[in-house]
Amino acid sequence: MSEDEERDEDGEGEEKQQEGTAWIGKLIGRLHHHLRQLPVVGFNSGKYDVNAMKRVFLPLLHTQQENLRPIKKDNNFMSIETDHLKFLDLINYVAPGFSYSHLLKAYECQETKGFFPYEWMDDLNKLEQTSLPPADAFYSKLDGTHISPEDYVSCQKVWEERGMKTMKDFLIWYNNKDVVPMLEAIQKMVDFYRDLGIDMLKDGISVPGLTLKYLFMNLESDTYFTLVDKEDVYKLFKETL
Repeated sequence: MSEDEERDEDGEGEEKQQEGTAWIGKLIGRLHHHLRQLPVVGFNSGKYDVNAMKRVFLPLLHTQQENLRPIKKDNNFMSIETDHLKFLDLINYVAPGFSYSHLLKAYECQETKGFFPYEWMDDLNKLEQTSLPPADAFYSKLDGTHISPEDYVSCQKVWEERGMKTMKDFLIWYNNKDVVPMLEAIQKMVDFYRDLGIDMLKDGISVPGLTLKYLFMNLESDTYFTLVDKEDVYKLFKETL
């Protein structure tokens, strides 16, 4: 083998080594990003919670986190990403019209949602009240529903058993009661997708995104997609649908 041929082979070997190193570097970078980005999940938070506090929340998030990347659909924040946080709405991972109570029932969660007098709580000073308000304070104009006598007795029992002193204690209990069963539901959902080889909270921000991910994971190697580039063919397809 001549000196020039040896030099060419050495050059090709170095080039392949550099390509391999670059590929490994990209893979490590993706892994680091995957591990350091923490999902923060709410239910219907994209439509309600984020919009309710966005004037304070988004500027504060922008000052404390790098590369703020919101994804909106109309007035709904489907996702808000930074380098270290990823805010998601669980409602995008369930069927349309699915309520929180439907979610807990579908995943057979052991704990259930608590009760709170939302519309009665119109003043922060009421958090210092030293007893539960009457049952009619739990009436919801939004739903047109009253708390049942059994559920009100249950709230009184919680107050006594947990030694609550003020409505602030009751609010803390209610917030925790609201979160714990959702964590159970999320864990069951994550386990389902993990069995399919998908990281639910990292691979998509909605069911369609996860479905697309699963589709491309299971396509035959020779499968390809193409676009219709002729207007008459496009119209023919459209008219026959």
